[in-house]
Amino acid sequence: MVQVHINPGILRWAMDDAHVSAERLASATGRDASEVSEWVSGSSAPQTGDLKKAAALLGRSVQFFFRTTPPKPVESVMRFRSAVQPEIGDFATQIQAFNGAARLQRILGQAAEGQRGIQLPHPALDPAEYAETVRQWLDWDVGFQRRATSKSAVFKELRRRIEEQDIAVILRDMGEGNCRGFSIPSYTAPLIAVNSAYKGPAIRMFTLLHELGHIAHGEQAACLDSSNDEERWCDSFAANFLLPEHEVREYFSKKKWNWVDADELGEKVRLTSNRFKASWQCVAIRLRELDLAGQELVDAALSSRREANEMSGFAPGGGRHTPELRLDEFGSTVVHAVLRLRDSEKLTEFDARRILDVNEPQLATIRSVIGGGF
Repeated sequence: MVQVHINPGILRWAMDDAHVSAERLASATGRDASEVSEWVSGSSAPQTGDLKKAAALLGRSVQFFFRTTPPKPVESVMRFRSAVQPEIGDFATQIQAFNGAARLQRILGQAAEGQRGIQLPHPALDPAEYAETVRQWLDWDVGFQRRATSKSAVFKELRRRIEEQDIAVILRDMGEGNCRGFSIPSYTAPLIAVNSAYKGPAIRMFTLLHELGHIAHGEQAACLDSSNDEERWCDSFAANFLLPEHEVREYFSKKKWNWVDADELGEKVRLTSNRFKASWQCVAIRLRELDLAGQELVDAALSSRREANEMSGFAPGGGRHTPELRLDEFGSTVVHAVLRLRDSEKLTEFDARRILDVNEPQLATIRSVIGGGF
């Protein structure tokens, strides 16, 4: 293959930005670490195949490595929602996901030029009070959660309501050992990313609401520590949203329950989860807040993989075509933004297809499915 003379400084910048070492890049390309060091120093150049593999690992396009200068730093700060297991896994994969989300957010910002900012209610000190405010803002009925035939239906409807408020919600496979999600606050183009590697819709729903709490606050600090006050507030807000006190107490009265022990995770917690379509962790947090359980139940829910294992082998993409998969991945807010920019000729047809990772017929199908209003 032919050597490709990229800008070595850009390669070095991309590796640092993604926290990828020369050894890891060497493993991904099948080269020696010494060869990668030569690419970085500029004394040698990668071949075409090497560059494509490097671009995929670093979450960049091939063209990115021909830039003359690195991009300006993104002002927004990533906020990672912790993994189902407490340890953070592959940090580089999460950084790549954030870089991709930040690029999408810039597209959203471009499409939102001249529009008023997002009218998200100002957060209250009491997460229960704010949960009630947001339910009203989204016109959300807890009765719908009870009547819905599946947790997946509730997640889809909640996502739709949030995206109606111009808050982008994307699904990204960041690996099951990694964070559940993150958010990028912005006055005009806020974005929430949910890790699609976690198949359980109730887990995704709790993550979505937790990140909505971060968007509402808009603090400029990363959230890798689930024990800090901000994380606890967002957890409580999400639990209050899905499990209002009067609804939970009414259900417990009907069941004649007054307490849930840690060893009842697969019984009372599971049944309450099915009733309100909330995750086991969400239920455990809410029951502790209502003095219907202790911290031991929350710890058991956090450490258990039983709920996640119930979804093992579940492949929500099975049987669906590419346009459906891309709509699910990018969500309506991002797709609308891309199509608006394309129709106003601020994006070329090639760029629109590249962003959504579709070909020409698939883009036409997405346009017909999502309808007008651009």
